[in-house]
Amino acid sequence: MSEKPFWEGKTCKEMAGLHVKVTYENGDVLTGVTDEDGDIEYAYTLSDGSVDDKFIPRDFIESIELVDDPECERIDDIGDVRVGDVYVATDGNEYTVTALNKATADPPP
Repeated sequence: MSEKPFWEGKTCKEMAGLHVKVTYENGDVLTGVTDEDGDIEYAYTLSDGSVDDKFIPRDFIESIELVDDPECERIDDIGDVRVGDVYVATDGNEYTVTALNKATADPPP
């Protein structure tokens, strides 16, 4: 299993609209929703890049983590997944469920 950060390999634009928690080296913590440059309004820029540039956190940032969206419901039982549900991968990418494979949706007997 990869332990790479969710933002690794993303462009600044791909970071847009994510609710994140930023921890700075000095201990400050900030949460907010990122814009198309991967930044949070009224905060010092999180990455030197913009839009199509690769997102690379500034040196003074200790970590950037995704914040759970309270409007989302976590589905713990694979049998409860339905077409139209949104799957959020560990890297932060979102995918709409378009079909179900009955063989993998049912637990073994």
